[in-house]
Amino acid sequence: MKKRSAIFIVAALVALAGCTKYPVECELVVQPRVMVSEGSDPLTPAYMARVYVWYINKKEHLDHKWRPESYTDAEAGVVRHRDTGEVWSFGLSGTQSGEKGYVHIPLTSSPVLLVAIDPVNKLYAWRTFEFRVPLESVLVPVTFRTYYRPEQFPYRDGDWTVLRSESENTPQEENSEDGEK
Repeated sequence: MKKRSAIFIVAALVALAGCTKYPVECELVVQPRVMVSEGSDPLTPAYMARVYVWYINKKEHLDHKWRPESYTDAEAGVVRHRDTGEVWSFGLSGTQSGEKGYVHIPLTSSPVLLVAIDPVNKLYAWRTFEFRVPLESVLVPVTFRTYYRPEQFPYRDGDWTVLRSESENTPQEENSEDGEK
């Protein structure tokens, strides 16, 4: 009888240990939204928004070393390591679907680096994200404030850092008296 109990206990422990080795599965639902004026409501979905995802390790999650260096990088699905210059291209990607403009991306592990792009307004945002328990899905909203002036960028939207295309950051040259730029 003791031998059966011991075998049962060992089998149970092996089964429990094996459960922790399976990857966590979760559907990430990013909601890119646009705010056109301060306090405007309702927020509208960011038209044609895209989201890229890269799996990162815990140290990279805490250090925030990976990020897009420019709008061009973000749009191309490229992130760079801040210290080494190493480049990662083509993470998992998703595009909007449905009326509410959600972007659905299935994840198999955590933490991840997220990059969201609003191509219409030439804005992009990045953040790291970690979920600790198995979840069926998790909603992560990001708000692109299109009414902000260039000097107000970058800004924080929760855990997101939101930036503007470099070409959008340079002020337009004033017209000279003879009508030329």
